Amino acid sequence: MSIAQVARVAFDSALPQLDRFFDYQIPDELADSVRVGQLVEVPFGRSAKNRTGFVVEIAESSSFGGELSAVASVVSERVLVTPKILELCQTLAARQALSFGELLKVACPDRMVRVDKSWTGEEYRAELVPFHEHEQLAAHQLASISVMPGFVEHNSVLESRWLHEVVRLCHLMLSESQSVIVCVPDFRDVERLQLVFEKANLSEFINSYDTNATKSEQFARHLRALESHPQIVLGSRSALYSPLSNLGAIVLWDEGDEGHQDEGSPYLHSRDVALVRQSIEDCQLVFLQHAKSATVKRLETLGYLQAQTQKSVRPNVAFSSDGFRVDSLAHRVIKEGLKTGAVLVQVAAKGSSTSISCSDCGKRSACGFCNGPLWENSKQQVVCRVCSGFNLNITCRDCNSQKVKRGRAGTSRTLQEFGKSFPGVRLIEATGESGVMFLKGEPAIVVSTAGAEPICESGYSAVVILDADLELSRDHLDATEQAIRKWANALSLLSGDGKGAIIGVSPEFGQALSLWQVDELAAKLLNERIELGFPPAVRLVSISGAREDLQPVKTVLEQVEGVRILGISSLETSGDSRLLATYPYSSGAQVAKLLRSAAIAPALSKRYTKSGRIQRPLTIKMDDAKVL
Repeated sequence: MSIAQVARVAFDSALPQLDRFFDYQIPDELADSVRVGQLVEVPFGRSAKNRTGFVVEIAESSSFGGELSAVASVVSERVLVTPKILELCQTLAARQALSFGELLKVACPDRMVRVDKSWTGEEYRAELVPFHEHEQLAAHQLASISVMPGFVEHNSVLESRWLHEVVRLCHLMLSESQSVIVCVPDFRDVERLQLVFEKANLSEFINSYDTNATKSEQFARHLRALESHPQIVLGSRSALYSPLSNLGAIVLWDEGDEGHQDEGSPYLHSRDVALVRQSIEDCQLVFLQHAKSATVKRLETLGYLQAQTQKSVRPNVAFSSDGFRVDSLAHRVIKEGLKTGAVLVQVAAKGSSTSISCSDCGKRSACGFCNGPLWENSKQQVVCRVCSGFNLNITCRDCNSQKVKRGRAGTSRTLQEFGKSFPGVRLIEATGESGVMFLKGEPAIVVSTAGAEPICESGYSAVVILDADLELSRDHLDATEQAIRKWANALSLLSGDGKGAIIGVSPEFGQALSLWQVDELAAKLLNERIELGFPPAVRLVSISGAREDLQPVKTVLEQVEGVRILGISSLETSGDSRLLATYPYSSGAQVAKLLRSAAIAPALSKRYTKSGRIQRPLTIKMDDAKVL
């Protein structure tokens, strides 16, 4: 059919059957109004009820054989999704077997009518103050910078080295009238950076993608990102979709942090979004970390990233291997540290005990509701790690004994034990729920889980890592690299003359850490993955759903060269099954295309969860290594 103008419209829906473009005729009265990236209203379905969608293309003709419906109205004259963001969504959808519509929903927040109509743009008044001590790192287009842990002072600001490096990179881009995206895994990182940016006189440039923002605030920051003046977009995963027109650099801090992996749809990792966006924008991309992951090391080995290391003094770290959880080295380092300031002790888990098991036969106790593992919280209540259900009167399923044994101490019990060993010393428990963010430099013992460490204003005089053996023995493919990353981030909170100690590691491993040979450890981990044929040497896909829906998918995947089916297993917590498969990078496009097609057939039949919600027939997660 040949017509004057056709608008191709996409809906921000995750439904596989809506994962395509729909053609609509542009009426004469809207011919000069409809533009790519706008939100429009169009009739849809048998009832022809109006719904909103985004214009992704304007064409002269349509391949549709019937009569086209017309665009009903232009909802907003503003272009809300730029061409490069549309390209980003399309590329990610094709690579990760996602619906284009669900990516649109991530890329553009809900339109708030009042904000949209009242927005007239912001007057640009920010002035760039000269920034000294520019160490010329990251001159390369694609760089991986390993930052030495520890507190240092730059421009009268005392903070961890990595924060100063982020500020330096941002200042460099702003001085060239270009914008920067700074993507961090956690809100604590956002708050720390905001304080450092403020002290560096860069607050006026900040466009914060706060995870706690209201819908109106989310839409307002989106409109601000559309402005042409240089700015620093600061936030977590969503910041990578900000529609900046003059993007000069993307800075990704601590790529290995699990906070970069989206737990919900569309299940993307910040790394993958950043890499795709860099290829579209042709901007600078910098991976910044204390200890790199095997994935970043692979990109360096391929020559894709240029590796750089700061020329700084390595942290003063000792280690022990004698088998005691809190040994003489730990006591000595804590005692010495308390003479001059606060001491940080990192442990593996919160609560009173990390696990509960049968006192008679030793079998791990399981949740009576979902079979998940149990732990004991700070109130001595036994709780499930999966469903958070409280378990009373636990009975062993093997020997019927009701006697239980508590596992290794968590934060609260460790704190109690230190209270006996160091009477009169202030004790602080820091977990994700405690809300302790900052503290003074007075003597105190802070017992914290990884990632929840409070920031001591002058740096900690000592950092002690407990439960190192437990972290290294976790039943996950990336257990070792996650452990190194967590320890490195804790050691980054040391003062300039502070001392660190890692308790419970082998002599060989401890020696490598004390010499700060984390790059060599990353290379070793990568080589092991290559030998085993596991990510990041290959790509991974996990597909969850009913077993009868997974069998046809398995058959289709087996026809692709290089695909290795790891198996189909039952998921105890949901009743569904999960298919795991690995495949070479060269087969990625073919695998994604097949999976997008395979998702449509099961989606045509409605299934409901126990709560009454429509169940997603197939859940496809690409490159989610946490399932291994």
